[in-house]
Amino acid sequence: MFENGRKTIGMFVCKATEYFQRTVCKAMAEQAEQWDYNLIIFTTFGEYDHNREYITGECNMLDIPCYEKLDAVVLLLDTFDIPEMVEQLLHRLKERITCPVISIRKKQEGCINILSHDKEEISRMVDHMVDFHQAEKIYYLSGPAHMYDIVSREEGFRETVVRRGLDFDESYIYPGNLWYDVGERAVDYFLSLPGRLPDAILCANDYMAISVCEELNRRHIDVPGDIRITGFDDVVEARQIYPQITTVRVKPEDFAIRAMEVIRQYDRGETLDEVYWIGSQNEYRDSCGCGQPGKNLVTMFRQLLENNRRLIHLGKQNTFMVFRMESITQYGELPDLIGKFIEGNEGVENFFICLNEGNRYENQKEEGSPFTRDMMLAIHAHYNDAHVIEVDMPRELFDRRQLLPAAFQRTAPQIYYVNPMHYKEHSFGYALIAFEHHQFRECGDFYQSFLINLSSVLQTIWLQKHIRQLNEEKFHLLRYERETDIYNQYGFLEEVSEWVRTACEQKYSLAFFCIQIVNLQKITEQYGWTEKDYVISGVAAAIRNVMMEYGEHIIGRVGENEFYIVGKNKSKEEQKDIEKQVITAVNKMNLEWDKEYLVEISSGGQVQNMKQSLGVEECLRRVQVKVNQNFPAKNNTRKYSNEAVQFIRRNYYRNFSAQDIADSIGITRGYLSLCFKEVFQLSLQEYITDYRLKKAKEMLVDSDMKIKEIAFYTGYQDELYFSKAFKKKYGISPRAFRQESGSVREEPS
Repeated sequence: MFENGRKTIGMFVCKATEYFQRTVCKAMAEQAEQWDYNLIIFTTFGEYDHNREYITGECNMLDIPCYEKLDAVVLLLDTFDIPEMVEQLLHRLKERITCPVISIRKKQEGCINILSHDKEEISRMVDHMVDFHQAEKIYYLSGPAHMYDIVSREEGFRETVVRRGLDFDESYIYPGNLWYDVGERAVDYFLSLPGRLPDAILCANDYMAISVCEELNRRHIDVPGDIRITGFDDVVEARQIYPQITTVRVKPEDFAIRAMEVIRQYDRGETLDEVYWIGSQNEYRDSCGCGQPGKNLVTMFRQLLENNRRLIHLGKQNTFMVFRMESITQYGELPDLIGKFIEGNEGVENFFICLNEGNRYENQKEEGSPFTRDMMLAIHAHYNDAHVIEVDMPRELFDRRQLLPAAFQRTAPQIYYVNPMHYKEHSFGYALIAFEHHQFRECGDFYQSFLINLSSVLQTIWLQKHIRQLNEEKFHLLRYERETDIYNQYGFLEEVSEWVRTACEQKYSLAFFCIQIVNLQKITEQYGWTEKDYVISGVAAAIRNVMMEYGEHIIGRVGENEFYIVGKNKSKEEQKDIEKQVITAVNKMNLEWDKEYLVEISSGGQVQNMKQSLGVEECLRRVQVKVNQNFPAKNNTRKYSNEAVQFIRRNYYRNFSAQDIADSIGITRGYLSLCFKEVFQLSLQEYITDYRLKKAKEMLVDSDMKIKEIAFYTGYQDELYFSKAFKKKYGISPRAFRQESGSVREEPS
């Protein structure tokens, strides 16, 4: 994944900014740096409001890693709140990983598990309540049943209250959500139970304990005077409120240290255990009545004041950031916004945004991944040597399996947090962030909203671009023909009017041409509308190809069968050459098509001096007169040549001569040859040979006729002469061509 000669550890975690996750990640990063490993922390912000599009976008995180290039994997599975993401992650690891997979705090089959003695510590907490506080009635606020450590804690509570002979009923346990907002519901439930108030409420984590304390105080129920409260985990917030929360202290850093020890054991070829245990200890504080009230109040209030200042700062920063984002409609405006983010968040070392190649943002899950194989490094924000923020837009393409372009990979251990970037049905790419001290600090509370808002900005940029494209397409459809992609009458007249006005003002000349399909109506009547469209598209393509060599010009179809061309500063010689080239191109098209009909055109042109003010209609009328003048003079030449082509196509399998063709038309052979050469820029005999060999080539591929039979059928009496002519034309013998085509079995010898 990183090409710096070091092994790479992949870490998968949800809500990396929360206390336990950010502490484990920081410790894991420090261990990786100490022991010379790369560490990539693939993280997601988790579920939001049961929004399926958002959940799908967060699950895209699983498509970022190149699993085969990971040398070890560390999982914090119990931090994920999207069950399907856990299932998908475990499936991918099983299918694509051969390295050790370590599960922290959750026992997972097939993994090396690093667990804490949660069951024993909860049991000691119950014993403490009974032995030191004479508790007889204890309630328990649990958590999600899918989390191994939560289930273990609940089991420890059940077993101990039964062992100690306490009053117990299943109703004494309430399922919480491990977060601050559970307090009101939990307290409502516990107070609705019959009988007296409980002596204590034990909570499965500190956040719920804090929530319950605040709710009880709001209802004027004293903690710990009326009810004693305990938590679990010893998060920072448990020490920053009053009363300070009695809790079980499990040092998150110990999980990271043990995980690195296991990885290094594996690299040394040592045998690994299935389970490793982390020690813990109970911290008895104010909320159970064991602390010294007021001892730490000054420190707590200072911390609260600092936190409030930080939150006010983050609130203002977020408000102004959103304000800036609302005005962004182009990628070029992103650097200033991201520079402000780096400036306002201490400790950010590098920040990258990698986007799908070619703005392919539709979620391509059916194609295997929401990300393109090649990604584009769109943004790189960092501090330069002078400690000034720089935000670059490298726009460098790279293989997604590298995670970053090689030029941006350091030789030192690489440590990054990686998040998917998405909005509704769109998957934009991913963001990487690195910190000086490897941990979310002040920006932790802000990073989620920043990335979500940044994804919203990318959506806005995409929408603006899409709207511009739709408007351009709409404008194009109003002015251009769909079938030919040249100007329609409206677009042509609008564009030429501007050219005529400018030419009159600046006193330069314009060349006007008209090409008319003489027999379009006849073709339509005999062969239908499909052939009519085919003819119009063919003539338009022939005109476009010719005009590619002649500088600035406008091509449009004004009438049903009329094409017009306008060019700048063309001489009379160029005008005549253009006419000749267009006629030649259409005649060549006739020969290549092999249709039952031949397209007949008439053309005319003139160079108009624009010194006097002329309207567009007048300029077009003058060139139309030229077309009408030219048509009768050229009519017989084209007529005789076309009749010759039709004769050859109908009789190519017969033995005929140029004299036979001239006799059938009623003119001399010499005159026919002159007419044919003038119209098609090809001799009559050359076309006879080309057409016969073309039909022979078709028969060699799609029939099982012998080569001798094909030679005879295409007008050759001698097989050897036919083979020589075929090889001269195509550079290969008929037999070798048939073998290469592989369409028909070998003819018997």
